[in-house]
Amino acid sequence: MKGENAMSSGWRLNLILLAVVVVGFGVLLGLQRHEEGEKRADERSRALSALKPEQIASMSFTDREGTQLTLTRQQSGWAITAPKPLRTDADSAARLLEPLEKRYARLVGKVEDLAPFGLDKPSAKLTVSTKEGQSETLILGGVAPVSSKRYVQLGEGGDVALVAAADLSALVQTADDLRDKRLFPAWRSDDVTRIAVFGKQGDVVMVKSDKGEWALQSPYKDRASLNRAPIWVNTVTNSVGMSFVPAPPPPENPEWRAELTNAKGDSVAVSGWQVGDKLLALRPGEDDAIVIPEYVAEDIQRDPLSLSALRPLLGNNVTQLALAFVNNENYRAERNDKGQWERPLWKSFEELATREAFSAVKAGAELPDPWFVMTVGNAETAQAIPVWKQGEAIYLAPPQRPVWLKASPLQVEEINKAVAALRKQDGAAKPTPVSTESASNADDAQAR
Repeated sequence: MKGENAMSSGWRLNLILLAVVVVGFGVLLGLQRHEEGEKRADERSRALSALKPEQIASMSFTDREGTQLTLTRQQSGWAITAPKPLRTDADSAARLLEPLEKRYARLVGKVEDLAPFGLDKPSAKLTVSTKEGQSETLILGGVAPVSSKRYVQLGEGGDVALVAAADLSALVQTADDLRDKRLFPAWRSDDVTRIAVFGKQGDVVMVKSDKGEWALQSPYKDRASLNRAPIWVNTVTNSVGMSFVPAPPPPENPEWRAELTNAKGDSVAVSGWQVGDKLLALRPGEDDAIVIPEYVAEDIQRDPLSLSALRPLLGNNVTQLALAFVNNENYRAERNDKGQWERPLWKSFEELATREAFSAVKAGAELPDPWFVMTVGNAETAQAIPVWKQGEAIYLAPPQRPVWLKASPLQVEEINKAVAALRKQDGAAKPTPVSTESASNADDAQAR
């Protein structure tokens, strides 16, 4: 009996202890939730604004220079609407709303003297408004001594707060930062079908075929590089300036004029010239010129030789090669049934004809005396490419093209080795004859 009473007392004690633990855990959880609630309430009370960015319908922004802009939220994004409509950098404009969701580190309170806080001459002033007529103002002051924080006044005559400078970086923007500084806004490089740059250094005109391939039309007709030509078009289309200045009267003949055209026939032209130490670009119908960096002007005025295709021949269906040297040394080779050359060295000659060269130069009036003539083709067509040396360099004259191509240093090394290896072999065979008809057909194919 006594044992049963002792056992019963033990169970009661365990239950009491468990209840104490449960109650204690509940109390701790309640305290934690209370503290978290107080923390959230404190964070809300320290917010710089009670308004959310998505509520804002319009903004008035004054930068450190005193330039004031009014921005209105439109379906396509933020737009500068006053003092006059201006092309707007929508992303930079949207950044102005970021400080609304930031919190201050310390509230200084109301102050009589604004100067110690840099608020007598504010760095920026932002007033935001909702459709319902609610509005709030943030006034940016100076940087706190020995600190990474800045002062900001919450409304005209309101409390002064100390905020992390990084949280207020959007307010350091200038009026120019909010404007779209692209030379060709609303244009995509993929939509461009013709690009023309007219300038003192010469005219460059390229057109895009239905297959999406670019071709030079001026200053000469030639195949354009499959990679460098579209890169140039993209570079010009997305050129960006640095700032704006009131446009001086443009010269009668600007230093350059870039014109883009799309498949619909729509076109836009931007002119550029230098005034003092500034390079300016003027978009059509605008009063302000864009100040552009020197590299932008250089990128637009591209040397046409840098746009020409550097591959001597199109296609890789080369199954026959023949070399004819001026001293009647003749060599020829064909791929075997496995598609391999009888000797690996012939791969160097194939790549000389089908891989990109180092650079292009304008073709001269007369062809230099060749080192050898390389006939490249297959069972159906063949084309002859004169190859010559100029010092240590090697040049090629691709058929029916207005440029000569300079081989790369690696190609020069490989060709010199290949020629030396050929001359070590015994006996030289004459190259496969090339009929006038097959050469003509190959040239026509190359021209197309």
